[in-house]
Amino acid sequence: MRRRLSFLLLVLGLTGLAAIPGQAAPPHTGSAIPAHPQPATPQPVAPQPAALQPIAPQASAPQAAAPREGFIPAGRLRIHYLEEGRGPALVFLHAGYQDAHMWREQQAHFAKNYRTIAIDLPGQGATTGIDTSLLIEQVLRIALDSLHIDKASVVGISVGASCALDFALAYPGRVDKLVLVSAGLPGAPEAVPLDSLSKKLFEETDSVFQTKDDTAIAANFTRLWCDGPFRQPQKTRQAARAYVLKTTLAQVIRNTTYWPRFNPNPAAKRLSSLQPPVLIIDAALDVPYILAIGRYIHAHTSRSQLIIVPGVAHMVNLEQPRRFDRLLTDFLTPSPRP
Repeated sequence: MRRRLSFLLLVLGLTGLAAIPGQAAPPHTGSAIPAHPQPATPQPVAPQPAALQPIAPQASAPQAAAPREGFIPAGRLRIHYLEEGRGPALVFLHAGYQDAHMWREQQAHFAKNYRTIAIDLPGQGATTGIDTSLLIEQVLRIALDSLHIDKASVVGISVGASCALDFALAYPGRVDKLVLVSAGLPGAPEAVPLDSLSKKLFEETDSVFQTKDDTAIAANFTRLWCDGPFRQPQKTRQAARAYVLKTTLAQVIRNTTYWPRFNPNPAAKRLSSLQPPVLIIDAALDVPYILAIGRYIHAHTSRSQLIIVPGVAHMVNLEQPRRFDRLLTDFLTPSPRP
């Protein structure tokens, strides 16, 4: 059964695999790198083919100018990022099969007070290249070094949360505050028991993936991770649903076989050493296993708080951006001294 569930474990960042099972693993590319590879100079974005449109802001929200785009060389990768605003650094890491545009509303909101950076993870979005010699913690360090960011608050959702965890554990002095949304957790299968409903949902999704029907895969992914298992699609914020479906389909057609590579010492075994304050945001209508992971992280970290948002599934920031922004603002804002 572990083999059948491996695709979902990969997409959620629950395992250290770097290639989708059932497909040939990418060849090892790039020579072995030193523990502290030298930062590269960010490159201005070159003209690209028409990109997917980011999710439209809510009707009452003011239209914001487009963020700046660029690319950062990291080994044999070319990491794409969106940047907006000035101030303390605030880094956003997207969910699997999505891209940096899923943070568009957050970047527009927080750019008033923060320098916001939304990164396309390896194998995702407009990031290109393959380099299996680089762990995701190293990729993110190179990105921050190249952008001359010494310390940042890091927000990750789903597999992005797994990436954020690995970075915070590897470079604790580089993370001010950590926000884990609908979090994956490297090493979770060995640490968090899998409930029967989640197991059934994962098996069904893995079976759909095995059909290699791109449209069916994207529809199933959206149904599970945007709508959630406890409501009908018409109850989901439709702009969010349209974005997830379109972005997932484009990613599936791209036939990604390369995903972020996690530390071989899984984060699930090292949570007690996590240093920065942690906010865990989970969704009441999400897959139960994701909520179990959130409880596990909360129980094994000394400086964490757990908030469960009602009436929403996995993609919390897309469905309820205003509530999400309030939660994030409250956490990031320094408490007044007595």
